[in-house]
Amino acid sequence: MAEQHYQAAELAGQKEKGHFIRGLIAYGLGKAAFSRGDNQAACRHFRRSLEEAVKQGNQHDIQFCLEALAALNAALPEKAAITVRLGGAVKKLRRNLIEWDMTIYFLASFDLETVLAPIRSTLGEIEFDRLYTEGLALTLEQVVALALEE
Repeated sequence: MAEQHYQAAELAGQKEKGHFIRGLIAYGLGKAAFSRGDNQAACRHFRRSLEEAVKQGNQHDIQFCLEALAALNAALPEKAAITVRLGGAVKKLRRNLIEWDMTIYFLASFDLETVLAPIRSTLGEIEFDRLYTEGLALTLEQVVALALEE
């Protein structure tokens, strides 16, 4: 039953014409796939959501997508550097965005401190801080390109 709803939502996302709704549907599908442990589908959906957020210039949604992709990458040792840079970039985005309804934030976001903690202990403080600082220095265009890399 849940799989049928998932497939129906995916089809609706493909047919929808508005960037915001397509991005929202893709993000929801990414969260559902992530919770099922289907990281490949989650990555595909979060990337699609990020692309839609970029098209509409919605920095809040861009932030959510970057957090989601960082959470996905955190489990892959070969993606540690990208994950930490994304974490730094998300922190910068959060600082630059004006306050808004935090209810949405808590429903959509991933806990990046928890996601990054194991990587911090694996890389060590010096390397982690270096990568995190690199993430803080990235432009929005650079961090989106980094997140969309294969």
